[in-house]
Amino acid sequence: MTHNAKTLMDYIKDVTAALNKPVNLPAFLSAPIQIPSLSKQRKAPRGIKVKSRNNPANEVSSKNFVIEGTLRPGLHGKFSVCDTDFDIDGNTWIIGSIEYGAHVKVKGQMQADKRLATQMVVLRPS
Repeated sequence: MTHNAKTLMDYIKDVTAALNKPVNLPAFLSAPIQIPSLSKQRKAPRGIKVKSRNNPANEVSSKNFVIEGTLRPGLHGKFSVCDTDFDIDGNTWIIGSIEYGAHVKVKGQMQADKRLATQMVVLRPS
């Protein structure tokens, strides 16, 4: 047992010595990395969600929308949230079980004269 323990301790010392050995880095890793996008304040590009307090539907642009609220039947579309009608199709990602009265967050796009949901997440079931 003593012989095995000594061999194991020697192995651990060898591994420790190998891990502590300095390694030469390529030149590009020695230079400091500068990321200008982190140092400057930039405006959000078009299509990125920016919530507006004045607009209950949280409009982003004329092409994209984000709404959050209680899911209800729509007047002109299949569904409505915050009195904003929208439809879903086979490409809509749905996370959770859709039920009227559920609290949902919907992201989508305007298409011609209607809104089409691209993602619907059930935040709280009805």
